[in-house]
Amino acid sequence: MSQPQSGSGVLDLRTYKLVPHGGQEFDRMFRERALPMLRRYGIDVVGYGPSLEDGDLYYLMRAFSSAALREEQLSAFYGSDEWRDNHRNSVLALIESYHTVVIELTPSTAQRCSTPARAWPTLAGEAQFVAHRNPRKHEHRWGSAAPVR
Repeated sequence: MSQPQSGSGVLDLRTYKLVPHGGQEFDRMFRERALPMLRRYGIDVVGYGPSLEDGDLYYLMRAFSSAALREEQLSAFYGSDEWRDNHRNSVLALIESYHTVVIELTPSTAQRCSTPARAWPTLAGEAQFVAHRNPRKHEHRWGSAAPVR
């Protein structure tokens, strides 16, 4: 496993598969409860929200100045009495599963994160190619890159 270079930032991308029809309640709880708490803990929330294609899929993107700071801040957040006593159980009740991907936040990645998608001709072309090659793109196995057959 590749580790980020010393001093480089990291982007933490988490996806959630929610219980059926749990998307609206999860979004409300996230915006009203978890998001303010994440901000109080100094965690930079870059983006969040439901999937455009399935309201029971949700994403959360967080940026950290280093992998070490990520570990420190997330440990403080998830280990806090406030999270464990007031929010954890109600949030987890709406989550079937989740996956987290942590990548190095290079200057190129950071620039792309701050550039509107319409300015990404390469990525847009790749996305169109994938959608064209996979007309059953809405079918997937959660947590697996294997296509549904």
